[in-house]
Amino acid sequence: MIDIQKIEDLFFSKLGNGYIKFTALYTNIEGNDYYKISKEKLVTGIENIVERDWLVKPILTFDLDSISGTHINIEQFLGSHFDKKSNSIILHGQKKWWSHYFIYPYEENYKLRVEPPKFDLHKTTGFSSCFEEEKGMGGTFEGTNIELNKIFREIKKEPLEIEKPKIIYWNDKWSNYFDHHTEDFNSDIWTLLYPESELTLLLITEPYI
Repeated sequence: MIDIQKIEDLFFSKLGNGYIKFTALYTNIEGNDYYKISKEKLVTGIENIVERDWLVKPILTFDLDSISGTHINIEQFLGSHFDKKSNSIILHGQKKWWSHYFIYPYEENYKLRVEPPKFDLHKTTGFSSCFEEEKGMGGTFEGTNIELNKIFREIKKEPLEIEKPKIIYWNDKWSNYFDHHTEDFNSDIWTLLYPESELTLLLITEPYI
């Protein structure tokens, strides 16, 4: 069973309240239409985030007919910056190796450099890219890339390895919550639904502009 308190502690203690917005919602699972069940949690999830995080509460509007989502697997969710073999993120080197990419937790060494992941700097490509310097966490985290990867693996374990979620990737054109997003600086929105634990996680990456 998913431990909601542990997940909340991990997200807020490790990531703070910045680039990755997060909320957990208890979910009454009736039937196996996971798309419909997940979709119904989007509005409540955003309302929870605004109530918790925004000092000035906007009047939210929602166009439910414009919501569209796609079922994806865990590999697609983690994205192009994740290296499955090492269970680590591919990140820019630091100091003299800043122009190269390395798979952490290995030490930086010119012989250990790898080809850069295929991604658009202005658009996120999975959860792992949230830890890249240009996208958010890596640009604000005070520590080494090895330490950043340790946080990534710690956060990844509870949501993805305890119980396999039903993951859906959603568009961001259905609420004024996303009005500050643009074609070049979009947001990633995922719901992770856990039928056994009757829990839904909503993750939103805010554009890093």
